[in-house]
Amino acid sequence: MTRILKSIEEFEGEVSESLVIVDGHDLPPARHDGGSPEIGRSRRRIDATQRVTGRARYTQDLYLAGMLHARILRSPHARTRVRRIDTKRAEALPGVRGVLHRFNTPKTPFRGDDVIFREEVRFVGEEVCAVAADDEDTAREALALIEVDYERLPHVVDLEEALGDVAPQLESDGNVSESGSHKRGDTKRALKEADVAV
Repeated sequence: MTRILKSIEEFEGEVSESLVIVDGHDLPPARHDGGSPEIGRSRRRIDATQRVTGRARYTQDLYLAGMLHARILRSPHARTRVRRIDTKRAEALPGVRGVLHRFNTPKTPFRGDDVIFREEVRFVGEEVCAVAADDEDTAREALALIEVDYERLPHVVDLEEALGDVAPQLESDGNVSESGSHKRGDTKRALKEADVAV
């Protein structure tokens, strides 16, 4: 019997989820009364054999009828403005079902307040355009047919330089997207009580 197992982990307030497909195991139902003899003991992972032998199936291994394959064209430049994207040759390629980019995609929030396919690319590898095709090879071939006109902009690649007053500003409120501090425990007390402080 094939099952999809979902685990939710929380560490210091950060919650993450993972899914795994498991074949051929009848799992005992989880006990929710707190009396499980499994808590506090090592347990063999039920998917370990599939993973180490290469038989585990992941989302990328699933192929469904009519499924399309996507490839992303990424910026080769550290900071640039996308002035024009010509996708005519890519779209004419047999098997290409669509090409998305900043000129034909709504500004839908992606990764928080950000949008996918920005006018101004901020780093090497940021998404510029996406191709959906019948197979991976066609999608990859279509990427090579896309022509992008980039306007290169001033940039820095050093953290200290990026925080300086004369650095090009990536956002209107500066180059620090988020800041904050995290405190756990009593550091002063721990140092005072420690046998050795380094």
